[in-house]
Amino acid sequence: MEANIETLFSQTGTVDQIIYTAGDKLAALPIQEVILESIQKAGMVRFFGPLLVAKHLPRYLSGGPASSLTLTTGSVLEKPIAGWPVIASCAAGHHGMVRNLALDLAPVHVNLVSPGVVDTTLWDGTFPKEDFGSFRKAQAKKHTMDEIGKPHNVAEAYMYFLRDWNCSGSVLASNSGVFLTGWGLENKMR
Repeated sequence: MEANIETLFSQTGTVDQIIYTAGDKLAALPIQEVILESIQKAGMVRFFGPLLVAKHLPRYLSGGPASSLTLTTGSVLEKPIAGWPVIASCAAGHHGMVRNLALDLAPVHVNLVSPGVVDTTLWDGTFPKEDFGSFRKAQAKKHTMDEIGKPHNVAEAYMYFLRDWNCSGSVLASNSGVFLTGWGLENKMR
């Protein structure tokens, strides 16, 4: 992974901002099924990846307060879901990671976007196909916005961090008001 990141940066050259939204299939596992390898696999893209990007970023970032690194976490930190201890651990780790990177990479500003349920392919394979449509409808009823987020909605959170040079070590949530009503994911996951 580290060699791939280094190759990507060397091919890209100097950049002003990086937004890290990478995620792979959600590693929802009950704690009884978690093994070291499943933790490592779940953290590869979601946790280790951002740290390694931050490690190599200073050589390729234009630098100064106009430069930024914005990472992505998940709302599961705020509203736990049974069977998601590994994912929740990564999400919790992102908060500490961003605060420390904001110090280590200063004056580059480093921030974190925390989306709730967003209608993307991230959910593919998380539910049986026939259940995904009902999941989407059920989630919409549990959000104060009467629908789950769309990628273009959450993109505004990333744009905010690109524009506000006064933010560093901060978290911005985009979650359709789900914490006011509840997730309703319990016992719905495979």
